[in-house]
Amino acid sequence: MTIIPRVSPEILFPLIEEIDGPNKDPDWVENTWTKLRINQPVIAEYLNTVKERHGEGAVLTGMLIYRMIESQLEIKDLEDLFDV
Repeated sequence: MTIIPRVSPEILFPLIEEIDGPNKDPDWVENTWTKLRINQPVIAEYLNTVKERHGEGAVLTGMLIYRMIESQLEIKDLEDLFDV
């Protein structure tokens, strides 16, 4: 069974930099939404429903949580690769 990793606090600074730092991705929202729709269509559909009730801020929150988990999985993959 795949276990969702616990997100470490160290994820937050790189994520903030990715979204709002000097080298930020101006298309972060669009790119993250595209990845979410492709990789997790049920969650994307649910977030569309949430958007109708609670606005785009709720969708952004869902996207941030998705990205935090995705980043933590990327770190785990690197740790496994380098035997850390």
